[in-house]
Amino acid sequence: MISRQPDSPFAEKHVHTATQPSTGLSEQNLDDSPLARAQRGVDRVEATTLGWNRISLIITYILLWGMYLLFAFERSFNRNLGPYITSDFNQHSLLPTVDLVASILGGVAYLPMAKVLNIYGRPEGLVVMSLVGAIGLILTAACTNIQTYCAGVVFTTVGFYTAIYAVDVITADTSMLKSRALAYAFTSTPYIITAFGGPAASQSLLKHDRNWRWGFGALVISVPVVVAPLAFTMFRGEGKAIKSPPATKTGGILKRASRLLIEFDAAGIFVLAAGEALFLLPFNLAGSAADKWASPHIVAMLILGFLLLVLFPFVERWAPAPFAPWKMLTSGTVLIICIINALFAIAEDTWSSYFTSYLQVVYGLSVSHAGYINGISSVVGGIWQLIIGLLIRWSGRFRWLLLTATPIYALFVGLLIYFRTPSTRVGLIIMCQFFLSFASKVILLCVQVGVVSTVQHSEIATAIALLGLSGSIGFAIGDSISGAIWTNTLPQELARLLPETAKAQAAAIYGSLTVQLSYPLNSPVRNAIIQAYAIAQTRMLIASVVVSGVMLFFVLLVKDVKISDVQQVRGTLL
Repeated sequence: MISRQPDSPFAEKHVHTATQPSTGLSEQNLDDSPLARAQRGVDRVEATTLGWNRISLIITYILLWGMYLLFAFERSFNRNLGPYITSDFNQHSLLPTVDLVASILGGVAYLPMAKVLNIYGRPEGLVVMSLVGAIGLILTAACTNIQTYCAGVVFTTVGFYTAIYAVDVITADTSMLKSRALAYAFTSTPYIITAFGGPAASQSLLKHDRNWRWGFGALVISVPVVVAPLAFTMFRGEGKAIKSPPATKTGGILKRASRLLIEFDAAGIFVLAAGEALFLLPFNLAGSAADKWASPHIVAMLILGFLLLVLFPFVERWAPAPFAPWKMLTSGTVLIICIINALFAIAEDTWSSYFTSYLQVVYGLSVSHAGYINGISSVVGGIWQLIIGLLIRWSGRFRWLLLTATPIYALFVGLLIYFRTPSTRVGLIIMCQFFLSFASKVILLCVQVGVVSTVQHSEIATAIALLGLSGSIGFAIGDSISGAIWTNTLPQELARLLPETAKAQAAAIYGSLTVQLSYPLNSPVRNAIIQAYAIAQTRMLIASVVVSGVMLFFVLLVKDVKISDVQQVRGTLL
């Protein structure tokens, strides 16, 4: 699978080029003009792939795999321990709100990160954002209140999401387009390990006096162990390929700071982040507001957020240094793929936020067993996506797989609605998870390949950033829908279904998973909680099916690109 691509983009007679790659690292590439600065990181990584050998490539992919392993354990701990951490502060219902804020900021962080990777380099961005993620882990491990925990989740999400984004960009830099799905499939196989290892580790941490802090502390120690070798390998490759002169520092501190604010499109990022937060947070907060949706601050947030989101495209259209070329933002393929990715994230996150809690409350499963069921997608999908990668490499196309997977995904989410009753055997839930994992991995791999199928090498980081942003917006909307359904369903249903003797405890039951699990199975109170959970989850799944139907419409619009004819990167590649 490892090949040596010719230096010239026109070496093969019938090759269609989606790129005009730079022919080398000339003096012009290394000056401090905005155009050269925007290309410097791309030039460096291209010089690396042209100068290294197969052993270097293999070592790099092993280290990229290690980064994904670290990230997968962090995600598993956050997913399995998060309900208990928020319950320790009597804020279990705050879970989607925390995830929402983290998703918004994590997604927006992709935009400046794309410029960091292009201007300064791939390893520089990886190291800095891994450090941010480590700070988040430290805050989480040391938190004594819900505010510190929320800050920790935000730092961790922003840091590791963008670090993994850097890993994905490096993967794209070092693989041919027709092999890229296979490359992504390989680097994400650590989820097979954490599907079982993560829940088991979480269960072990909860058994020992609920000392979940040790888990996050262990991850902090792991960060330099994993990141340092990968960064060293990348820096070493760049050092062998090029000795670039230091960037010229012109003007005073204020002038340089002003240039950075313009170069990193601070105005556009602020408008987007503020618009997302102000528009989406009310869906989670309205249920607890005094006048619900009629509360003045809820209405004001919705209106202001909507106006900022409408303003964002115009800000980008006339920005001195927009985060993406206007042509790319309006490109049919890139735009449609990003819409599909956002819709998939909405469909997935609308019902999955409370899925492990549902399994524990309804079926009395332990944290580890609930995590195993939730992790079926990682195990089955981790193996299946390798096959999908080979199929894409063999066929040279991805659209046919996307067309097959999307209706399958919608079908089995629909079946979960039918199975969201307390009398349903857990085996039927597992069956649905099994097929959903097949479909979801196909969709994810296809959008990863599709978004870069028509762009140049210098635009890969931006295209992947747009994909990441669309996913984070989707997850944020999914969290908003999930939170809105939860806060507007569970309290009311508990008040209606709980026995008279337990109605006074409704608020405590609503706010803590631990309190919910303290009532034995088949007791009147537990049965009422189970019924309330089933109603809330059914509504979440109905919303997910509707979104899946819309997603299928956009899949039909995807261009059938023959990616085997596209030469995008050069050097020793996968």
